[in-house]
Amino acid sequence: MAIDAALVSQALAARALTQLNKRAAFARGAVIGYENGNFVFDQKVKVRRPKRRRAVNLDPRVGGINFTEGAFFNGDVSLERLWVDGYPIYGSDAPGSLRLYVEETSSQMADSIVSPNEDYLYEKFRTYEATVGVQEIGAHAPVRMTAALDADGNLADFNADGIRHAATTIDGFETPPEDRYCIMSTIAKGSFLGDSTLVDGFAAALNIGAGNLIRTGLPNAEFVPRYGFSSTGSTSVYGQDPEGMLANAAGADVSAVAENTDFTYKDLPVGDNSVGAVDLTLDAALTTIGPNVAVGQILQLADSGSAHRYFGVILRIDISTPTAPVITTVLNNPKGGLVSAAEATAIIASVALTATIPSIGSVNVAYHREALLIANRFIAEPSPGSGATATSLRDPQTNMTIQLFNGSYDLKTVSESRAAYMLTGALLSDVRKTCFILSI
Repeated sequence: MAIDAALVSQALAARALTQLNKRAAFARGAVIGYENGNFVFDQKVKVRRPKRRRAVNLDPRVGGINFTEGAFFNGDVSLERLWVDGYPIYGSDAPGSLRLYVEETSSQMADSIVSPNEDYLYEKFRTYEATVGVQEIGAHAPVRMTAALDADGNLADFNADGIRHAATTIDGFETPPEDRYCIMSTIAKGSFLGDSTLVDGFAAALNIGAGNLIRTGLPNAEFVPRYGFSSTGSTSVYGQDPEGMLANAAGADVSAVAENTDFTYKDLPVGDNSVGAVDLTLDAALTTIGPNVAVGQILQLADSGSAHRYFGVILRIDISTPTAPVITTVLNNPKGGLVSAAEATAIIASVALTATIPSIGSVNVAYHREALLIANRFIAEPSPGSGATATSLRDPQTNMTIQLFNGSYDLKTVSESRAAYMLTGALLSDVRKTCFILSI
């Protein structure tokens, strides 16, 4: 490979890495681990973060200090994504146009990687597995949520209430106030802009952060501080399609509510570790639960008016009694407060609550950086003598990586191949540091 071509390849990789850093929303709001060496697809690696400690009161007359080593959460992350984008380079191209082609292609290459990677990272927040028996949940998708509602109790545009209540929901677990992120759908982002730039006087707005939002809007992956969160939009964030709760009806009345003690928070002491799960028994007389109802969907409980609205992710479905299926969930009121089995039982004693799988325009996420762990690694470079060359770059500040391989010269077409690679994997490490914000 000629020196000039090597410099072009180095510049291309550096430019693509810069674009990856600029365009990534979820990846910039995560703990990213890197380790030297060569790794392979689907290999499991460790990403660790320190656990939080709590001081104890010392009475020197009674006893001394108990010294304990620092504790860490070691997440086992599978390198389950090897993103690649390749294209040919023709030797018949003039050198000048070749350079221009490479420069222009770097942005396309970065976008081709960052887009599916952002989709993959958001899916970590929306992926749930069916379980049985006792479950200690730690590395788990969100179970807490808030909702933006209008005066009639319907989902409304994303607004300040939703994000403020998400902050207080996460506060409940003494989550640090810094390094919090809110990533919205592009639709929610538009509402967020309108809600965020309401100030007294346009001139005053031009002198604060809201001024930029008024003038330029909020490009995806560009963060602005709001209500304790670094907030931005992403095309990867989506909503939920409605499903029939019963085989022949959109909704089913809740006939009973019971506490479910199978689900507890990992690493919390007994007595303080309840997730707050409940079992909802549905009235499915003369029919069955809907064929498309599944674990991971978000359900809503609502009365016929606007006084009662509750939301939760379906964690378990029991259809052992087909006409009285039982759904396990963690019920949240619109402000993110837990609704216990006793509270729900008291409610259904006075008013009918109907369970549905509603249409949700945007399932936005709010979380602390420590909740999302990412592992980025290098694959082995082409061996000497293979006829291929490689450029492998890592950003030392963000641990984002990219590798660029060149080779496979084709005599027939006077061309060679160039491909960019990124080997990565991700894990949600702490369910307590995550929250959904539902909006249209």
